[in-house]
Amino acid sequence: MRWIQDGLGQFTGTRIDLPRVGVCENVRAYCDALGKPVTRLSPGMTVTRELPRTVEAELDPGFGIRLSRDLPERYLAQLDKPLLTSAKGMVILPNGELALELVHNDSRRLAEFPFMQNGLRGPVQKKKGDYFSIFVFWAEGKNYYHWIHDAVMRLYQVLERLPAGTRFIVPAQLPAYKRDSLQLLGIPSERLLPFDGSEIWELERLHFTPPLVHTGNDHPLADVWYREAMWERVGIRAPNPHRRIYISRRHSNHRRFTNEAEVVEILEQHGFETCYAEQLAFRDQVALFAQAQVVVGCHGAGFTNVLFSKPGARVLDVQDPNYRNFAFWNMCEAVGHRYWYFLGDELRVQGAHHEFRCPPDKLHLTLQELLEDWE
Repeated sequence: MRWIQDGLGQFTGTRIDLPRVGVCENVRAYCDALGKPVTRLSPGMTVTRELPRTVEAELDPGFGIRLSRDLPERYLAQLDKPLLTSAKGMVILPNGELALELVHNDSRRLAEFPFMQNGLRGPVQKKKGDYFSIFVFWAEGKNYYHWIHDAVMRLYQVLERLPAGTRFIVPAQLPAYKRDSLQLLGIPSERLLPFDGSEIWELERLHFTPPLVHTGNDHPLADVWYREAMWERVGIRAPNPHRRIYISRRHSNHRRFTNEAEVVEILEQHGFETCYAEQLAFRDQVALFAQAQVVVGCHGAGFTNVLFSKPGARVLDVQDPNYRNFAFWNMCEAVGHRYWYFLGDELRVQGAHHEFRCPPDKLHLTLQELLEDWE
């Protein structure tokens, strides 16, 4: 195999023998340096947030340092003959560099890709036509939050700009909810092209945009776009927020309440119904959470569904006593909800399996303050 590096460069022959893979931190800058046009979708923006509400004696300082965030400019680039490789769908540019933005610009994760140390070698399958890859580092597998937040949200401002007939590259194992989330955006199954990483693909034209934001942050305009698109496709015209929803993690193998029966009993006294989000079809989750007045649960992926709730919902996120996560605070701030949190206690850890108790006194006190606007 021969490697050509004149201008944009291209892969030739039927095999690749790239002894070293470099790193490209910004595909837009890469295209600019080569004089290739890039579609600028929207300028960067700064988002500001309000502190969450809590009955804890002290607010976690992590919230304070995240009150303001700069979001990057949005762009769409056309890459001619890049390579697609690994089960995480990593993109190798024609100059032999990995598009780091798909790893959320976290160079520490590069060690997880053997080709970064050993080079990239093997047969190449050429794929003609136009493609868009819905791969991002954490979006494979069954993770609901990362699929919606990191992968699907990349389609904001992009779908209407792709050539007719563009095929969408997706992970090989695609649960029904992932297919449904794409179909509701107008992408039918016949336009999906599964990729498992066992081959190296050379794509004739890859239309590339990086993730909207890093995981844990939110782009308010994209969140509103997605909520309204899902409402329209599911047939929601005027949401009536009247339901109080408890998201149970009883069937999860980690991060569960050890005293869930006690939690459910308390919540039922306030009119809550228990939801097992993973047992609902995607469109049913959209429809249910569009009616949500209040959402309570142990921190987990089911909270992603507050994206579909009408602005003004109250959200209570009970968090691991030893680990704070700010993702759903950011999401609630982006879509206009009121976010509450408090910490569990009596943490039990066995490997990746976490369980902890939801303190009834904190739950009672929070519900009293959280619900006073509604009652």
